[in-house]
Amino acid sequence: MFPLLLTTLLVFSPLQGGEDSATTNGLSISELPAWLPHAERGEALYLQGAIVESNALIADLEDRLLILEKTNAASKASGADTTESGKNVERLGHEINREHLNLEENEARLTELTSLLSLANIWLWLQFHGPPVLGILLMLAIGLQLANYAGRAILKRANKDGEHGDSDERIQRAETLVLVFRKAASIALWSICIIAILGELGVNTTALAAALGLFGIAISLGSQGLVKDFVSGFFMLLENQLAIGDVISINGSISGTVENFGMRVTVLRDGSGTLHFIPNGSISRVSNQTHGFSKTVFTIGAGYREDPDEVIEVIESVLAKFAEDPNWKELLLEEPSVLGVDSLGESEVSFKLSLKVSPGKQWGIRRELLKRLKIAFDLNDIEMPFPQRVHYTEATQPVPKTVQRREKVN
Repeated sequence: MFPLLLTTLLVFSPLQGGEDSATTNGLSISELPAWLPHAERGEALYLQGAIVESNALIADLEDRLLILEKTNAASKASGADTTESGKNVERLGHEINREHLNLEENEARLTELTSLLSLANIWLWLQFHGPPVLGILLMLAIGLQLANYAGRAILKRANKDGEHGDSDERIQRAETLVLVFRKAASIALWSICIIAILGELGVNTTALAAALGLFGIAISLGSQGLVKDFVSGFFMLLENQLAIGDVISINGSISGTVENFGMRVTVLRDGSGTLHFIPNGSISRVSNQTHGFSKTVFTIGAGYREDPDEVIEVIESVLAKFAEDPNWKELLLEEPSVLGVDSLGESEVSFKLSLKVSPGKQWGIRRELLKRLKIAFDLNDIEMPFPQRVHYTEATQPVPKTVQRREKVN
């Protein structure tokens, strides 16, 4: 980044300094580089005057030469003696050539004094512009460091507040805000830095800003989709619709975990590992499964020959033990409940369960509960109907392996 910036500065650095408006021989001192020392500045002004005078003299001599050549040609046509006029033409041509040589020498010397291609002039340029430019770059580095410090402070505060609950969600929101804040701060600081450096080097930053404004308008008119992406991203961030680490569904079609969120695109990784880059302007609906809290709602089936009250009693017993388990109770936000019989299916009676849990923990809790309910149903001889092609009589029905394991232990 720094070599590119230095190259840009050398290219766009004007030869004028802009700090002096005195005139000498009709030429402004501001036309000379600001880094040029006073002694060389005087020589450069003299050379500028000499170059102007040489150009004017050459133009006058060439006009006189043209008149003499026309007169000489007319004399030849009339048969008059052209010896003297020919000598005048030759003498005037030599004088023009000498003046051209003087002009070339003066221009070469002026270029040597003011060109940045000379190593000595590069050193002078660095001596004059180096300290202000370094100061601006130092302020840029301090600004970027302060932005990073502010980001760390936000994350630290989120971790501290998270000790009282909802720590994962607070941290996710903070990480998203910090990411967007750092990007915005970096762009703003670099823009201010470049404009300040160009202003230090004498570039007309007002005209540059106007040109960039017109360019921005042209880009916005030609890229309305891009503008829509940024506006949508801003409101998504403002309304706290999602954060890094959230599990969301976009437009009801793409689901996954938010890996990155920017003002233009949202990056999701789905369950198969595929990474989706979705422009924010195309997002019409965000379904967040881990915002604030989550719920795991599912059904479990029992055979028609089972007593529903006994089944509910077994399920409530499993839920009560689960709520007291130290590995899981911190993730429960409310007491788990059995909502009752949900449906009478073709081969089973479905019982619905509902648990309010910490964001993003619903899937692990559901898997653990299904395992515990399966074991509890086996231990209490509750039938869980399932389709299969094996036929057996009640007398030959195999003993569940869970019961066999308990009998072995006993």
